[in-house]
Amino acid sequence: MIEYIIIALIQGIFEWLPISSSGQVMIVSTKFFGISPENAFSLAIWLHLGTTIAVLLKFRGDYFRIIKTIIQKGSYVEEIDIKKRNWIIFTTIGTGITALPLYFIFKLIFLDAFTAIQGDLITLFISGLLILTGIIIIKTRKIFGDLKIKNTSKNKVRKDSFLSGLVQGFSILPGISRSAITASVFDCLFPCSYLNSPLAIGVNKLQKSQQQMLIAQRYNRV
Repeated sequence: MIEYIIIALIQGIFEWLPISSSGQVMIVSTKFFGISPENAFSLAIWLHLGTTIAVLLKFRGDYFRIIKTIIQKGSYVEEIDIKKRNWIIFTTIGTGITALPLYFIFKLIFLDAFTAIQGDLITLFISGLLILTGIIIIKTRKIFGDLKIKNTSKNKVRKDSFLSGLVQGFSILPGISRSAITASVFDCLFPCSYLNSPLAIGVNKLQKSQQQMLIAQRYNRV
């Protein structure tokens, strides 16, 4: 029982950092507690339930206003909330398109190989993805970090959110940090296009992190 408490604490701390909490959970689970790679992968996913509850409580006002855009119409609904709703919907669709196939490929193909070979291979695989995440953060900020933000047209929000969802879906793989690649997408890769759509719809840099948390919890349910 104590091992699951430690693993849950690791998830709770690392979820908010761009270092892939699922990757850390799988490494600790397999290397220190002897949990099989398949069970460790399932555990890493189910632990996001606690994260979901925390975010729902923290941003309950935002979710309530977004739900109101579905129930109510007209002057009772803020335009920014409608845009946030659309952003979440189309990001979720994009995430599902990439995340679901990757989930089954990783779980049914790679994890079987990891279970057969055991130990070091899963650690090597996750470590490689963690290194890749770090390279993405460093390179995108080095190359694109100084570019000025330009507004995108409002009618591109659906396309922009869908594309960002496609990128976020890759974080189903343990070692690819959702928050890291989402932030890199928003901030660096295409500063004149969809990566700055949160700014185009009226979200400042602080609120942009909040927007990532909102769409992340839709992703956690995929």
